[in-house]
Amino acid sequence: MEEKRQERAIQGLLELSRDLSSRVDLDALLRVIVEKASVVVDADRTSVFLVDGATGRLTIRIGEGISRTTIELAEGHGIAGSVAKTGEIVNVEDAYLDPRFSPRFDRATGYRTRSMLAAPIIDESGALLGVLQSLNKKTAARFDAEDESLMQAMASHVAVALERGRMTERLVEAERLAQSLETASEIQMRMLPPFSRIASESLPFQIGGCIRPARMIGGDFYDFLITADRRLQFCIGDVSGKGIPAALMMAVVKTLFRALSRVESTPEAITAAVNRQLSRDIDPTMFASAFYGSLALDTGMLEYSNAGHNPPLLLRASGRVETIPSRPGVVLGVVKDFGYALDSILLDPGDTICLYTDGLSEARNADEELFSVERLREVLERNRGEHPDRIVAEMVAAVEGFAGAEPQSDDITAMCIRYGATFDPPPPRP
Repeated sequence: MEEKRQERAIQGLLELSRDLSSRVDLDALLRVIVEKASVVVDADRTSVFLVDGATGRLTIRIGEGISRTTIELAEGHGIAGSVAKTGEIVNVEDAYLDPRFSPRFDRATGYRTRSMLAAPIIDESGALLGVLQSLNKKTAARFDAEDESLMQAMASHVAVALERGRMTERLVEAERLAQSLETASEIQMRMLPPFSRIASESLPFQIGGCIRPARMIGGDFYDFLITADRRLQFCIGDVSGKGIPAALMMAVVKTLFRALSRVESTPEAITAAVNRQLSRDIDPTMFASAFYGSLALDTGMLEYSNAGHNPPLLLRASGRVETIPSRPGVVLGVVKDFGYALDSILLDPGDTICLYTDGLSEARNADEELFSVERLREVLERNRGEHPDRIVAEMVAAVEGFAGAEPQSDDITAMCIRYGATFDPPPPRP
């Protein structure tokens, strides 16, 4: 009889080891464990309680004959709670004679608990992961010392399964997140207007732009549209923060600019309307800088309003680089009724407006030097007469060369608009 028992226990442990090496789904692993545990210690049923990291309570993850959420215990309550608190195995012959036992679960389920054997599930670092508990020894009044030894071995198996299962879940979740972020990045890039859609020989301007998020998705944006009265409306912006929150707000800000540009008529009115909407609806800890301009293609008159953004640079046809003067305005979403200023400047044919975010001018190299507006000016001077798309590419390349191996810490965005040139699509990049 004893030999058959040992043979059954060894066979159960071998089968469990084989299943542990072939299964990756955590719940499937735990179901195998409770089934094999009952076989190994000859119990009527077995359950796995896991520690909830947020509450510290024990909740049944897998239990034979018990739903997943039937039993929840605070540390120190019930037999399993006592094991969790002390970290020691507990072997009880008659549960109803043990003051730690609570009969309310028997009353709720109709089950009759007699003998109990519970062991802590502890990882390699000594942290408690949960409790493995078997009920009602089938062939004897109580579990014996050999059962205790087998139960501890089973608990070690559970610890390995939990660690591997959770690692697998984390890897799967990371893969899902990466796929979701990749999709979000594609959607975000599609929100940017393609320059090829505005090709027309009757429009005297050329345009190019680029966004390089610091992460897969970012908070920078640019946009442009052409009105019926031959005005080129454009904007560039930088949302505070990084990642998903910034990307969500970027979509809101860009959408508001486009929608309200069809309602309001001037840059300062459009900017003020966007600011009112954001101040009312968004998280007060978030904000965005933006520059909105309106270029009359028939006259070269540029009207614009600045909401806390980097003043654009103007590359004159002569090769001289100037800062486009603008009166300062607060960033969007902070002061609800702020009155933004309307500024203007007259462009000559061949002049190029160069807009950018501070991820470009404030990029750092290994010596903690800033790329700076001065270096940006030098890039523009060297590329006088080039297509705006080429100028943008050279701006970004100069920043990347300056930063070297230093990781990109902020989104990099640039857009250039040349007035007075016959429109043609951007040339192929080398």
